[in-house]
Amino acid sequence: RLDRHHDPLIDLFVVNSWNFTSEAEEWLGESIIASQASWKILVMNAPLISNATRGEDDAGIGERLLPIICNKVQLILSGHDHLFSHLRDEIDGCSVEQIILGTGGANLQEYDENDPRVLKTGSFHGFGFFSVWSDRVVMQVETSEHEEFYRHEWTRESR
Repeated sequence: RLDRHHDPLIDLFVVNSWNFTSEAEEWLGESIIASQASWKILVMNAPLISNATRGEDDAGIGERLLPIICNKVQLILSGHDHLFSHLRDEIDGCSVEQIILGTGGANLQEYDENDPRVLKTGSFHGFGFFSVWSDRVVMQVETSEHEEFYRHEWTRESR
C-alpha cells in the first residue's frame, strides 16, 4: 500500500543542457525549492564538471545553473561524455557531485585519471543503476560483461 502522507524519496529534475532557457531556469529554481524529497538529483545531457576530453561545461550553462542548484541537489547525473566518471568539486562555495554515465556511447572517450576531482573513472561500455531509500542511495556501475566496475553509497549523513 502506498502511503501518500510521506514525502517522496527522490525528485529528478531534468533539464536540456543545450536549451537552458530563462523559463527552464525559473522552473528549476522553483521546483528545487518546493521539493520535499529526501534526495534531489539534477539530470541533464552535458556534465557541469568533467575529466573527459570534451572539457568543462560543454553546454556553457554553469554560470547560470550553479546559483540555482548550489547545495540544494545531492547529485548531477549526465551523459554526453562517453565514459564513466564520479567527480566531486567545490565551486565558489558550492559542493558539486557529478556522475557521468555515458558508457552506452559508440565511441568511447579518453579522460584525465589524474584530475584531483575524480573519485572513480573509466572508459568502457556498460550501464549503471540506482537503489534509493530514505536514508541512502546506492549506485552500481557494471561493464557490458556484467562485471561490477564501481559501487558508491550516499547516506543522509554524508550529504
